Amino acid sequence: MQKVLLIEKDEKIASDIRCALDLIGVQLASTPDIISSKQLAKEAMPSLILARVGKNQDDSQALFLNVGTNASLFGIPVVFLGTEQELTRAKNAGVKAFADLNLPVEFPQFTYEVQRVLADALNWEADNLPDDEIKLPEPTTTVKNSTELDDKYALLFQLQSKIMISLAETG
Repeated sequence: MQKVLLIEKDEKIASDIRCALDLIGVQLASTPDIISSKQLAKEAMPSLILARVGKNQDDSQALFLNVGTNASLFGIPVVFLGTEQELTRAKNAGVKAFADLNLPVEFPQFTYEVQRVLADALNWEADNLPDDEIKLPEPTTTVKNSTELDDKYALLFQLQSKIMISLAETG
C-alpha cells in the first residue's frame, strides 16, 4: 500500500483529500504544519508528500530544503497543492516541486491526478508485476554514519539548487 504525507491546515481540504486517496487505496498521514511534517515523514516514510503552498513561501521552501537535504527523506517527491494563484506565486518565487495539484479538490479529477503523479514518481505499475520480475540492485556500500550522509546530501542539494537558480536566471 502506498503512503502519502499531507501537510494541510484546512480540515475540510484534508478530509476531501483523504476521501480522494481512499478511492485508490492510498494510506494518508496528515499534519497541519511544516514543523511536525519532518518527523512524521521519517516515521511514515511516504511515497509522496502533498504540501499546501500558502501565502508564506518560506514554509514551502523550508519543506523542499528539508526533504532535499535529509538522507532519510531524500528522493521523496514533493507535490504542491494550491489555488492557481498560490501555485503561480510559488513558481514566480522560484519554489519548485515535483508536480502541482490545483485546489479545491474536485472528484474524481483530483483522484486521477494523484494517481498519475504517483505513477510518474514511483512507477506505480510495478506493484502489479509478479515478484520474480522485479529485480532490485544489490547494495554496493553500507552507510556507517548517517550524519555524514546527511551532510553529503546537503552539499549535493545546495550545489544542485545553485545550478538550477543559475539556469533559471540565464533563461
